Amino acid sequence: MFVGILFATLFWAGVRPVLLLALASPVISLLMAFTLTTWVLWLVGLVVLLFLWRPYLWEGIAVGVANAFMGFVALPVWRHLAPYQQNRLLTFLNPEVDPQKAGYHAIQSKVAIGSGGWIGNGYLYGPQKRLAFLPEQHTDFIFAVVGEELGFLGVLLALVLFLGLFLSLVRIARRATDPYSSLMVFGILGLLFTHVFENVGMTVNVMPITGIPLPFFSYGGSFVLATCTAMGLCMRAAWDGRFAGYGDV
Repeated sequence: MFVGILFATLFWAGVRPVLLLALASPVISLLMAFTLTTWVLWLVGLVVLLFLWRPYLWEGIAVGVANAFMGFVALPVWRHLAPYQQNRLLTFLNPEVDPQKAGYHAIQSKVAIGSGGWIGNGYLYGPQKRLAFLPEQHTDFIFAVVGEELGFLGVLLALVLFLGLFLSLVRIARRATDPYSSLMVFGILGLLFTHVFENVGMTVNVMPITGIPLPFFSYGGSFVLATCTAMGLCMRAAWDGRFAGYGDV
């Protein structure tokens, strides 16, 4: 989450996206290195990117060395992971490897979302939720409940509402009265977007399962308080922008 805030504020402060990709490339190389083919393809793509970007010689060498180093240390890093950490990564790639334990969450989540169809099973009538097959249904996997009870249309509506919120935050950040307020609002946008991306992604097994709540949906105390406080800060920035002459903020 902190990385999401960091990259969002760096982008909004004027750092070029290609430089942000270069900064993130060693971590991407580490993840790709668990399969030799994907790692080689990633390195080829990175070389093409560096050729088009044409950085300083020392910058290109530093990026290349960092990616090669992360690829070589991938196997030792894997061996030093705890067994439960290895199982979490393996079940992310294939939940059927351990369907009763590590892969149980992902399997039940996909079953719940898939059973919703187009219009869902009805509000409060989701069988996976009512029969308690879906774990952590009120916090981490609340989005699976939305898909089960409200279907594809309900999921689409929820994502459209998040998109509307993100676009509103971009508009507030653009019309803020000072650089600090602008960076603050866009950093909050980065925080919320990262939460939504990770939470929704893990419910459909395109992201690893972590204890990341869904903003304004998941039950909780501290996170709800934090997001409401963040929205209050954004509203104050919008209020200041209105008095500065932006009447439609």
